[in-house]
Amino acid sequence: MLGKYGIRSELLIRDMELLPYLTYLDALTKLRLDVAEAADMTALGGRPTALVSLNVRRRPRAGLRGIERWNGLLELGVTFENTVADLRPLAELVSLRKLRIEVVRGIAVKIDLSAVIGLRNLEEIMVMCDARYELYIGPIIGHSMRRLVVEDYAQITGESAGLTRAGVEIVHCEHNAV
Repeated sequence: MLGKYGIRSELLIRDMELLPYLTYLDALTKLRLDVAEAADMTALGGRPTALVSLNVRRRPRAGLRGIERWNGLLELGVTFENTVADLRPLAELVSLRKLRIEVVRGIAVKIDLSAVIGLRNLEEIMVMCDARYELYIGPIIGHSMRRLVVEDYAQITGESAGLTRAGVEIVHCEHNAV
């Protein structure tokens, strides 16, 4: 058992069996999860009280279900392999201010942001992929987003015009320039 530790810096967890015990790391502010064998994130215990930044690596066909219990996060980075899993569990993270989605070894990547675009505290979304990708923007309702960062070769579909009308800055960059 982990017990109570005064870990204040970033911690990397690769063992799925430790997920239920992360709640005891009450001073932890940054966490990286790279749990290959987990099909989803339902094994997560409660969010450590001080945790505000989480980076997660998901393998092919691995989802995010279970992460919705970690409301209170301010920053979330998710790295997917091949394609992006369903982002609907992120819709419960109303505290989220920055979201970074990265896809490695992308295969016909389509990213649907409609589940997260309306999060009331979300200020920035960054989407990076090592292959061409389609980025779907759903209806823009009640958002606080100020910035969307995408690569030059991203094909934005859906309500992208609604973003600019709502005052969202769309920043195009070269791959790996961020």
